[in-house]
Amino acid sequence: MRPTIFVKPKSGLIVRCPDGKILPPDGAEVARASWWTRREREGDVTVITEKDSYEKGGLNDGGIL
Repeated sequence: MRPTIFVKPKSGLIVRCPDGKILPPDGAEVARASWWTRREREGDVTVITEKDSYEKGGLNDGGIL
């Protein structure tokens, strides 16, 4: 099983997943891949880490990766 990360599109952006579907505005848990590393580097998404989640009051569902 591949490690996963939680990614969220930057405000106002529509970001496509590798399969062509649109990443939900609230973000999604996805397989860690170079695709998402490039999107983060280009400023299209934010990768939410466990520490970020605690500092910002938790993810929408209260879950931690």
